[in-house]
Amino acid sequence: MIDRFEKAKKIKLSSLMPTENFRTVDIELRDLPCGITEVPVTIEFNKKYRPPYKELLVGGCFIHGFLRMNEEMAKLNGSRYRRNGDSDVIKRVYLTDWDGAFLLSVPLNSGEEYVYAVTKEEVDELVMNCMHPYKKKLKK
Repeated sequence: MIDRFEKAKKIKLSSLMPTENFRTVDIELRDLPCGITEVPVTIEFNKKYRPPYKELLVGGCFIHGFLRMNEEMAKLNGSRYRRNGDSDVIKRVYLTDWDGAFLLSVPLNSGEEYVYAVTKEEVDELVMNCMHPYKKKLKK
């Protein structure tokens, strides 16, 4: 993981994951097929760090969701649309807490992987302002 983080290009999270394109889902829904323009997302938080809206955490440190691809993510995917199953270009998007920063990784079915560094503040902003089923119940 250290090599991946050292190689990660620093970007603004919103360039690949605009807040308005991200929605969280309950754990029961995370493995269901998402929309044809969406990719599954898993956000993993360090056990020491608690994100805003703790109610979204699953298993103590995960948030699951779907991201509707914007133009930049569609470039990585080679299309605005997903195929299905093993023929998808992008498998899933991961945001992993790395001691004050986050590693955004986009693994492809080809074995290639794009890695980026983003700030925890950007991830907090994403979680606080995205679409999710608990919007009215959440407490900061």
